[in-house]
Amino acid sequence: MAEGSAEAQVVAIGANTRLAGMAALTGQVRRPPGPLAVRLNRVVRVVGLIALCSGAALYAVGVSLGLSALEGFLFALGVTAALVPEGLLPTVTLALAMGARSMAERKAPDRLRHGEPADQRRVVDDRS
Repeated sequence: MAEGSAEAQVVAIGANTRLAGMAALTGQVRRPPGPLAVRLNRVVRVVGLIALCSGAALYAVGVSLGLSALEGFLFALGVTAALVPEGLLPTVTLALAMGARSMAERKAPDRLRHGEPADQRRVVDDRS
């Protein structure tokens, strides 16, 4: 409107508006994890469990061989931390990239439909 006058009545502001209500509803939606996330979570749990069990066993062995409780704990802690691979993220990333390239070479876009939905894919950018 270039000229003229008008009157308006404010019926709601802030969190009481319809738009805020819709935003609150969409914020409460929880998407189930995709198949890849489920498998990666399982791998992480297994690796963590193996590391913890190995640390506990090595603590017991260290104490039985004459180490003090503190020395045995520090030894077990060091071994447990070393068992969780620092290269897990690059390894998973490389495996996914190689799998995607292999699928592209076999021209398998139809098979992608059975994986995660397109709206669940995320781009991870680490520029550190």
